[in-house]
Order: sequence, then C-alpha cells, then structure tokens
Amino acid sequence: MPNLRTATFVAIAALLHRQAFRAEPREAPPPVTTAANRRLLVEGDVAFARIKIAGQRPTSIEVRMRHYGVPGLSLAVIKDYQLDWAAAYGLADVATNRKTTTETLFEPGSISKSLNAYGVLRLVDEHRLELDQDINRYLTSWQFPYDDKSAGEKISVAMLLSHTAGLNVHGFLGYHRDDSLPTTAQILDGRPPANSQPVRSVFAPGQRFRYSGGGTMITQQIVEDVTRMRYDEYLQQRVFAPLTMTNSFFTQPPPPTAEARLATGYSSNGSPVLGGYPILREQAAGGLWTTPTDLAKFVIDLQLSLEGRSNKVLSTATARLMTTPVFSEAPGLGVVIEDIQGVKYFQHRAGNRGFSGVYFGSMRGGYGAVVFINSDGGTDLLDEILRTVALAYRWPGFPRDSTPTKTAIPPPVNADRLVGTYREQTAVATIEREGDSLWYRTGESHWPILFTSPTTFVNQESTAEKRLLLDSAGRVLGFSRVANGAVVGRATRVAPQAPTADEVARYLGEYHDVDGTTATVLSRDGKQWLLADELEREIHFLSPTEFYTFEDRSTLYRFTVVSSVVTSLTAEYPDRQVVLHRSGAAQ
Repeated sequence: MPNLRTATFVAIAALLHRQAFRAEPREAPPPVTTAANRRLLVEGDVAFARIKIAGQRPTSIEVRMRHYGVPGLSLAVIKDYQLDWAAAYGLADVATNRKTTTETLFEPGSISKSLNAYGVLRLVDEHRLELDQDINRYLTSWQFPYDDKSAGEKISVAMLLSHTAGLNVHGFLGYHRDDSLPTTAQILDGRPPANSQPVRSVFAPGQRFRYSGGGTMITQQIVEDVTRMRYDEYLQQRVFAPLTMTNSFFTQPPPPTAEARLATGYSSNGSPVLGGYPILREQAAGGLWTTPTDLAKFVIDLQLSLEGRSNKVLSTATARLMTTPVFSEAPGLGVVIEDIQGVKYFQHRAGNRGFSGVYFGSMRGGYGAVVFINSDGGTDLLDEILRTVALAYRWPGFPRDSTPTKTAIPPPVNADRLVGTYREQTAVATIEREGDSLWYRTGESHWPILFTSPTTFVNQESTAEKRLLLDSAGRVLGFSRVANGAVVGRATRVAPQAPTADEVARYLGEYHDVDGTTATVLSRDGKQWLLADELEREIHFLSPTEFYTFEDRSTLYRFTVVSSVVTSLTAEYPDRQVVLHRSGAAQ
C-alpha cells in the first residue's frame, strides 16, 4: 500500500522537509566564530518550537531526546567543506549503559541508497556501465523477467537509481541472527529464505516515480555481476577507501570485530530490536553501517565533486548528473534534491527497524549535517536538529523571521473534555491523557498540549493554534487550526463505531490495485491488521466501514460494500486516492 511508511518515502520526505523548514520562522542568531561556540549553540537551544512560550528557557538536545524516548543520537556538522564538529549523546545500549560516541555505528537504512549510487556511478565513470542501457545487458547471474506490465519498454540503471523503473517492493524487514540468509538472486525472486515479494514490474518504466527498494537491489546484483566481487568488498575498495570512510561497511551480518561499536536499535515504545539490530542482506537498499562523521565525508566529497574540486570517486559531470532530478517530482540518482527558497540541497532520509537518520548537504557553499538515532520513533527530532543547525549556521534559503510567542496558562478544570478522536478530511488526530498532561497525536507526531486560554491550546512543534468548537452546552465538537490569524483547517470530533464480527469477517482477505500493489486485511488476537509493504499496522475503526492506523494517521481507509459484498478498499491521501479491489470480487 503506498505511503504506509511515510518517513521512508523519498518524495514525501522531501515535502515534509520543505514544510518543516519553511514553517520555522525563527530569528537566526548572529554568526558564531568558533566551532566550539557553534556546537554549544546547537546543543543548548534546539529549534523545536514553532510557537514560543513566554518565560520558557532554551531546550537542550538531551531534553528533546527524552521527550521522544530516543536512547542515543550522533551528529556531525559540515561548514566550508569540512567537518566543523561531531558529538554523540545518550546510550548506544540501554541494558549495559554503554554510551554513544562519535565512533558508534548505526544502521540507518535507506541512506544506503546514496552510497550505493556512488558505487554504481563510479562504474559509469569507468565505462563499465551505461546509465541508459537495458539492465539485462549487465546482469549475468540473474535476468530481470520482463512481462506485459513493462509494456515492451526496457529498464535502465538510471531508472533503478531514481525509482522510476515502475517496480514493486518498497522496503525490507531484514533478518534475525539465527535466520537463514538469502542471496541477492533469492531476494530478487522472492524465494526462501527471502522474506519479501519478487521484484517485478507494476507499470511501464520511465513513466513516473514509485519508490522501490526492490529496484535498488537489482543494482546490487549488477555491481556483483559486472565487478565479479562481493558487493560489500566493491563498495569498501572503490568508495569507502578513497573517502577514508574507515568506520563504514556494507558487510551483513556485521563483522565480529565491529560488534562492540554497534548501536542497539529500539522501537518507538522503547523495547530493543530482537537481536539488537536487523540483518539486512538487502545491502544496497538498507544495509549500510556507518557514523555521521564518516557519512559527512561522503557529503563533502559530493559537494567538492560538484564544483570540480574532487575526483576521488566521481567525475564532476557524473556528480552533477547524480544531483539532477530525472524529471519533475522524481529524485536524482540515489539522492533527493530540494529547492528551499531558490537554494538547492541534496539529502536522504532513512529508517530500519530500530534506527532512523538523515543527511542534508548544500549544492554550493559546503555546509550540511548528518543525524542518526538508534530508534525508529522520534523522527521529528531529526528535523528539529536540522532546523537548529540551519539557523545557527545561517544556511541560505531558510527563514529568518521571529517565532510568535504565547503565554501559557494552567489547564482548565474541564480539560479532559478534549480527550477523544478528531478527523480533518483524510487525517486523524487523537487527544489523550498521559499522567498530568494532555497530549496531541497526529501522523507520527506526539506533542504535549499547552493552554493559552480556556478554549485555545497550542503544540509548540506546530505553527497552528487550536481553537475549540463548542455547542451550546459546552461540549467539544472539534477545533479549528489558526495560523497567522487565518483558519487553515477544521477537525471534527468523531465517536468511533466498531463493525460487527460478521462485518469484520467480510473484510478479511487480499486487495490489489491496477499497479499490482497488494494489501491484506487479517485478524489476530481479537484485533484487525493491515499488512502492506511488508509492514503490519493495527486497524482502528472510525465507523463500520472506515479506519486508520496509528502509524499513518494522514490516510483514511474505506471499505466499499455492494449488496453485502466487499468489493474494494480505498486509501484516501491528502492529495489523491488509491482503490484496491478485493481479490476475486467482480470489478
């Protein structure tokens, strides 16, 4: 199902970044002259607040980590094409109280695709690959099985790197220590012990963007077939060694010599990942182990290559090709390109089970940052750190206006009347009591509520003030969202109505769309679940036919029932809808 894991979708990630940065109207501090002082500025005053509270003191990185339940964080900051400073915070492993250091290794996931692209494009510079040729020209141990869905069109290497090949398999779950591990060919064919679907066409290549970690895995096979080397050995010799990235590797499972430096991954509820981390045989798609300091070397080298000042891995022409979107709404080759107020940056976000990360680099000027955390929750913290660095270092294109300030008051005695579920178009929000406070949840965000009057509240991480909508008896009907004096949205309170057992039984089964995307509704332990993109999400019904999932509250799902027969499942996104037909149902 598209967009179930929004944090790892390249296009959605770019949009979220643009919104996050443009919505942060904070006054930029004056330039700071030393790296030590710049570090103190970033560490001690995280730019998390889009609305300030009068009298509130600056908030440190450690405080924001505790807010999100993030055990460990590692950060590297780039200035003038050099590492300005790096630091680490919290714990790499909670059970042993092992501290995070700048040499602690993280497995952040899809950032792997940027380093993979660097390695693949080096083969282009060496004239061992051509970007526009049929991939089967280079695949010798495995061939891509074209079928009628590819409409006679051939897939190129450039399409694989830019997610425009029209392929399925968004991402991968990885494996545990005791699992049998698949080969690259087994992964591509979805054969045991692989735990993912076969990588196949869902529509003609070159037509539009569709994120596909499966497509990236084809480039892994191409590297192995063209070089006749193990994938991790090739990347080590031809990318990491030239960049002196001595704390990086694609070896999966990780080598025993690195075990003591590996961060333990944690879920959003704070529990450790089984085995400490997932084993990603899908190396090119998500199997990189690295540090922010090491990854900063890649960012700097790409920046220098773009300006003709480095050829350690890529030529200037190829570096520029890498950072050029293949067409509108599509990324470059292994990187996402953002235009922030006319200033261009390249970046990539990442997320494996237990890990999240992001890097951000300017196309000109030599500034950037890399942030890793050993949690698959708390991804808002990554954006907060990036905003803080952007403000402290005066990155071009970022806002410079003052953040509005409000005065907080104690919660009214009837504050619990807000507790409930709210819907605004396709988005769902919940207000919940946790201890002495009320919290607002929407999307992946989890924010404390601060009252500014008996009928208005704010979440400091959001630009919008919420104003209660009441009936004549004072009951809460919903709330409006107000920003810059204008209403930007209204949410209506809903009273969830669960379907009957018979209705639930009718919903169970597989659904598919015209592109070949599949989703399965299943029942287990008295609950209903949506399985898509190799991820399970618990279903929460709003009505007998409508539901949402906590992990994707921006999407509303609806069953269509005709003459007591369930015919389809519709996913309604903010900008479009996708209809998945019930397998076996008449269409």
